[in-house]
Amino acid sequence: MARVKVLYLDKEGGLGGSSRSLYFLVKHLDRTRFLPLVVLRERGPALEWYRQIGVRTFLFDDLPVYKPSPMNNLWVLFLFLRRISSFSSYQHILAHLATENSIDLVHMNHDSFFVYGFFLKRSCPTKIVIHMRTVLPGNRYAAMQARGIEKVADQLIFIS
Repeated sequence: MARVKVLYLDKEGGLGGSSRSLYFLVKHLDRTRFLPLVVLRERGPALEWYRQIGVRTFLFDDLPVYKPSPMNNLWVLFLFLRRISSFSSYQHILAHLATENSIDLVHMNHDSFFVYGFFLKRSCPTKIVIHMRTVLPGNRYAAMQARGIEKVADQLIFIS
């Protein structure tokens, strides 16, 4: 039986709780059934953690993400759009990584990665799981994100 190839997108590089919980999930996977690859958005202790357990890891430490805030949303959107060329490059890199490794499932360990899902859905036949870790603010920017997540995710996982 072929192993399920999973690409995990980690936002914190081991510096936060979501990163640590993802590490423990990956560490305890049945490697006869699953083959994990991890993309880290921040340099941190997770690089060494994954190296020690033999998981192929990539560091994209300026990977732009979009996360609305309760306030200053025009500024947040402006900051994201200012990095649109970097975003474009990374969405191609992630799609290539998923295609090259025949990824079966992309696990976005934070809802702010949802913007990459639009391109991954078009470029490779992978399923996308988004781990919802935050309560979205009640504004139109978060509503836009929620609609995007709805279009992109094949499955949502909510933390409680």
